[in-house]
Amino acid sequence: MYINFLAEKRGKEGLKSLIESFLEEKETFSEFLKGLQKEHDAAKIDLNTAITQFFQLKGASTRTA
Repeated sequence: MYINFLAEKRGKEGLKSLIESFLEEKETFSEFLKGLQKEHDAAKIDLNTAITQFFQLKGASTRTA
């Protein structure tokens, strides 16, 4: 019932951050979350690099054609 109160008072994002803060107090979860965030950041960088390369190659092939 308390969770419902918090969800109504703080909204979905507020409840999410509250639960995350409780979970981060456990060292195993905190380490897991940090690892997951590193993977997420690496995937974003890889995606950005791939998109940049794609458009560079597409631009280069358009100029030579």
